[in-house]
Amino acid sequence: MQQSQAPSLDISTIVDQSFEVVKTIRRAGDRIWAGIVERDGQQFFLKVNLHQEKWVEPYVQLTRFLQANTSVPVPDIVEYGEHYILFEVVDGEALETVQLTPAIRRQLQGYVEDMRRFTFDMVGSIDERGNITNIHDYAITNRPLPSVNVRTFQKYRIGPLKYRFVANPHIRRYRNIVDLVCDMAPTESHSVLCHTDLNVDNVLVRGDQVVAITDWEGCGVYPFSYAVGKAEFLNPIFFPTTLYNELGYKNPTESARFEMLWFICRYINDRDIPDKVFFERMEEFRARFNI
Repeated sequence: MQQSQAPSLDISTIVDQSFEVVKTIRRAGDRIWAGIVERDGQQFFLKVNLHQEKWVEPYVQLTRFLQANTSVPVPDIVEYGEHYILFEVVDGEALETVQLTPAIRRQLQGYVEDMRRFTFDMVGSIDERGNITNIHDYAITNRPLPSVNVRTFQKYRIGPLKYRFVANPHIRRYRNIVDLVCDMAPTESHSVLCHTDLNVDNVLVRGDQVVAITDWEGCGVYPFSYAVGKAEFLNPIFFPTTLYNELGYKNPTESARFEMLWFICRYINDRDIPDKVFFERMEEFRARFNI
């Protein structure tokens, strides 16, 4: 694998001067670009990120770990520099554009289970040998943070989580419910390997076969309850309900509370739930738990 350096902090320098652009898939201002490019008659997938610091090396290390230790289909890395990664082009369609089949669902849930085989007592990124390194999840920070133990991480996360909920004007009236569902989160003694952004945009399929899972910048080892509010948790395609019990919700009452936590996180993170529906469901929860 060849390593090279991006000439400057400029997307046009990395993209336009080094490759012929075939198709732009995503562009976010002057900081992020992704698409199909061509060089010397060969096409590649190029990802450029000037927004997140020091993201490339952890991504490369993680890719090597996944390819060596799991069955997860991860695109091969052809070349990388300080701010970009060049991948092989995978022949497949995004899952959001095709019909979900039982075979695809089984494969995806199997890959989630495969990643969860690895358990750790720290939180952070993972290198190719399975060692824990700095935290690189862009949902937490744009800069690497030192790895921490699981209990410290859980303590750090619970305050911001509550604040984020209550800061939303639509749910201030339900603060007592929010306090209930936040405080009931189980205390976990270990962390597992999580993608943290697993959704239908990041899955490529060909027929009934999952051929690639992409966008691993936020991947790391976290308490699995950290998946609450994350894409793979909110979508039952990736998160079978049988995993609820593993998070400590073992009776109907706890499962109902878990459903409530899931619903609130989905409302906050994705906003695909109309306000009217949110208010109706919250009133149902309030009546159910006599809150």
